[in-house]
Amino acid sequence: MAVPRPADAGADSVGGMTSPGIAVAAATTLAAGLAAGLVGPGLASAQVSTGAAPPQRVCGTSQIPRSFAPPPTFFAAGPQRVIYLNRHGATFEIMGSTTDATTNVVHRDVSAGRQSRTAVIPPIESSFDWDGIVTCVTEHFRRFDVRVVEGEPEAGPYIEAIVGGDGTELGYSGGGLFGIAAADNFCGITERGVAFNFSTTHLNVPQRNAELCATIAHEVGHLLALEHEVLATDVMSYVLVADSSSKAFVDQASACGTSPGQERSCSCGGSTTNSAGRLTSYVGLKSTETVAPSLTVHAPGSDGRVEPWFRVTVTATDDEGLADVLVYLDGQAVGVDATPDGDRYEIVIEGAAIGGHHLAIVARDLAGNLTRTEMDITVSLRDNGAGCESGAQCAGGICATNADGNFCTQTCDPAGDDVCGGDFECIRAGDIDVCAPVGGGCGCAAGASRENLAGGLLLALAVVLGVRRRRRR
Repeated sequence: MAVPRPADAGADSVGGMTSPGIAVAAATTLAAGLAAGLVGPGLASAQVSTGAAPPQRVCGTSQIPRSFAPPPTFFAAGPQRVIYLNRHGATFEIMGSTTDATTNVVHRDVSAGRQSRTAVIPPIESSFDWDGIVTCVTEHFRRFDVRVVEGEPEAGPYIEAIVGGDGTELGYSGGGLFGIAAADNFCGITERGVAFNFSTTHLNVPQRNAELCATIAHEVGHLLALEHEVLATDVMSYVLVADSSSKAFVDQASACGTSPGQERSCSCGGSTTNSAGRLTSYVGLKSTETVAPSLTVHAPGSDGRVEPWFRVTVTATDDEGLADVLVYLDGQAVGVDATPDGDRYEIVIEGAAIGGHHLAIVARDLAGNLTRTEMDITVSLRDNGAGCESGAQCAGGICATNADGNFCTQTCDPAGDDVCGGDFECIRAGDIDVCAPVGGGCGCAAGASRENLAGGLLLALAVVLGVRRRRRR
């Protein structure tokens, strides 16, 4: 249940728009350079688009002291919190219900005018350095007992940071709002909270990758019990990356407010706030043990040959607790498993392009230690004669059957060139000619059917089973 709040507590406005009870970051920031150790590859360089001037941030937040603030859970008793970074876009139902990232329901306090609506957030623009942004956000939370992931967890609770759009999706004027957090439990942890981070608004901002990273860290910070502070070097201030020497969750007392000279009364108790101190109290510090997990890969096999749809199966353990197993294809995150069957982890990869690829499998423990295994793989379809369940698995596009079971094959011309090979012959099967094992025949004339698929015409003959897929979210 949402914790009651006084009007305007934790609410920001841009261009005079205010939403009571919502934590809005119109100016969150991050490291200005690699020397600060907080910016991922490529994030420190200034990236300013030509055209319109950078948006001006106007904050209308009244930091009113709360009559009640939930007590902290010191040093994070319980499971490690998970932050899901979503760059792919999503649809959220904005209504009068408690925010829940696992069901894409968000309380309407986050919406302009507190109106119920359906918000369709588009994916982040391709011009951003997403890998660098992920590295940057992860570095901000490195000390604290949270885990940053790019794949949607299969089970909650988790915090979601959706990245994309310009704020119009929530009813605001485009171009002014950097981010807004649905922090139902402002001043405490919103366990299933959603942080909206509007990438389009950042396109015309100096050091836009670093600034977007800072917005994400700032908005997630609101979901982890943080309020604004005036300390310019803190992530929870409104000072731009370009105007700050460094950015971090700083372990230092600061007046509440948005930037130097704009102090406000603190909403969460006391006369000052401390972002690092509150994260330590409410979330806890990450373990400092240094023993890396063990990792054994069972699939793909040593030959490295896989199909466009394949499973990565591993056994992974850690003496202090394993967080998850991640899979990267050609450097891009393509899957994660944080809910193993015992010590066995499985990630399903779908739609890999035909050809050679580089696969990396990473086991990560709760302290952030990593064990990594890499291999080269070749993605291909099955040759004629190989067992099959569907023509989609076969290079020739056909899965046929005879007395020995299902096998991959292709169409052929009895009067033309020998395309079947020495172990196959071109025979008539129903109304088409296919390659079949020599002397084995093809008992597939009855019940033949045709399906139009994306890759062309797929002929499914006799007993043809659909591909069994297990989608990992």
